[in-house]
Amino acid sequence: MSKGGNQKTVAVLCGGSNGNHVLAWKLGRDPSFEVRLLTRNPAKWSHEIECNEQKMYLDVLPVLPGSTYEKSTGKIDKIFGWDRTAEALQGADVVIFLCPVSAHKDMLGLVIPNLPPHPVCVGTAYGQGGFDWLARQELAKREDKGFQATIFALKHFPYLCKATEYGSKVTHFGNYPCMKVAVAPELPDHRNRVHELIFRMFDKPVEACSFLACVLGATNQALHPGILSEQFEGFTPTNGKTYPEHNLFYRACQDRGAEDIYLMEFVEFVELFNKIVELTKDHPSGLVSNINVKKEIAYESSSPVILAFPPSFLRSQSWWISKTVGAALRNNMRLYNVKSPMKKLGENKFVPVVQSRMFIDDVPYGLCVLLGIAEIVGVEMPTCKRMVYSLQKMMGKQYILETPNAQGNIVCGRDVGETWAPQTYGVHTPAALKDHMVWDRAADLAKYASNVDFRANNAHILPSKL
Repeated sequence: MSKGGNQKTVAVLCGGSNGNHVLAWKLGRDPSFEVRLLTRNPAKWSHEIECNEQKMYLDVLPVLPGSTYEKSTGKIDKIFGWDRTAEALQGADVVIFLCPVSAHKDMLGLVIPNLPPHPVCVGTAYGQGGFDWLARQELAKREDKGFQATIFALKHFPYLCKATEYGSKVTHFGNYPCMKVAVAPELPDHRNRVHELIFRMFDKPVEACSFLACVLGATNQALHPGILSEQFEGFTPTNGKTYPEHNLFYRACQDRGAEDIYLMEFVEFVELFNKIVELTKDHPSGLVSNINVKKEIAYESSSPVILAFPPSFLRSQSWWISKTVGAALRNNMRLYNVKSPMKKLGENKFVPVVQSRMFIDDVPYGLCVLLGIAEIVGVEMPTCKRMVYSLQKMMGKQYILETPNAQGNIVCGRDVGETWAPQTYGVHTPAALKDHMVWDRAADLAKYASNVDFRANNAHILPSKL
């Protein structure tokens, strides 16, 4: 929300990620914001962040040559450790997580109990893996704290960037062209408040989407595994295989990786999304009744064209369409210099870092979530399944079984408890999945409205429920 006079919008950035370096720099240049940082390592952060920003002609089409770099500095007003969470959140207007998806649960567990006694927006810059499921769980523990919070999640991570000196310098390669954001409760005042904040924070167009799109309209979960599976084929933590150089990640994407990305992104994930919308369209909340799947999962400029065709046709044409996908990735100027997640073992000896977020975020908190949903509703996703088989071997994990068990299930491997698949939440049937996938937070707040003070002070929030 914008504030008049000299009153600033207080933004609390959570985590020490590359993305938070950029957002701290960006908001730190805007006099209408007070920037606060919550991090495990407050002593390592400077109050000034220098950014070397790559300027593109068009964010939506980053293949054009001629990009330049510009340096500038932003200011962080206050820096806190997590032991001072309550202090950092006092007076906050927005609390946003820019962090690995694997950190969402722990951060929510610290933020929710320390929320201030006034309206505040709490969300993540990347809603993959079921951020709404985690938020719902944590809020249920502290209704006395959470009822004034608006929860949100961006569908796409907004930045491609790399901290060059932790806590003080960052290189920013480019912005995502449009911010798609899911909001709970899905009520006009709440959505308008979040949209205004996101527009001011990122200076990009803002579109509404559902939390279903954040989970099922997957992007990185197709991009990263497709390339990782091809690039590191045959590697396991114990077989001694090494690679002679530290590769550029997207430049390494060849025909097979591009085809796997295409088949997941534009065929299998679309089929799954359509199935879930069909399953949930009669949910009593009405939140799913008007969802446009193609619009919600559109990915930059290519999606509207590709998604105009039925999945059966798209699957049959994968051999040539995927070549366009591969060329677009290899020639994307934002992605050109991104290195693969690798570490050096010796002279001309490199191995993949299987603990990196490209593995952890996108396999147990990405593909395994989608496979778990697909198993419950009976959608076949052979490419996605093959990606998990390949990558879990590289990671030394067993999230899914290679052969179905007696019940015909595979999302029940030794390490499935480390994933955020719905089975981990005790969800195993389509009926249970329907409510798990659709969060009617307005109804949740209406239950809490039996509190007389809440009803008197917040009647405008839930006009149809109170």
